[in-house]
Amino acid sequence: MTARGTITIDGKGYVAKDDALHSHACGRHNGSEALLRIIHLAFPLVCAAILGTAAPSLARDMPLHKHSADEVKAICAKVGGSFSQGKELYGCGTDCRGAPGTDCIVTCGADQNCTAQVIGARRPRTIESALKR
Repeated sequence: MTARGTITIDGKGYVAKDDALHSHACGRHNGSEALLRIIHLAFPLVCAAILGTAAPSLARDMPLHKHSADEVKAICAKVGGSFSQGKELYGCGTDCRGAPGTDCIVTCGADQNCTAQVIGARRPRTIESALKR
């Protein structure tokens, strides 16, 4: 510092208010610095809370009983879903509201139990309840 209220940085002189120099010299911070510190502390906590409450609403796989391709196809048509069949797997997908989609899915394999992929804490017991809320 050269004169009272003047700061020299890289050979250039800057004039600062006495209050600003005094507050930094005494360890006090202005309001914007305090706000930034609060944001830096609060942001990770808010993100953790959001992710913690969102986890139960994510999709989950629920086991169902064995069903033939014809049974799944009939139920799929009844609830308004889209049936598909491949070499080893067959299944149905809906938007969970009675239209084709991928929000609610039931997949079955030949001579294997079917699996329902549903959103949230739902626990369907039947293919129909898995495909439609």
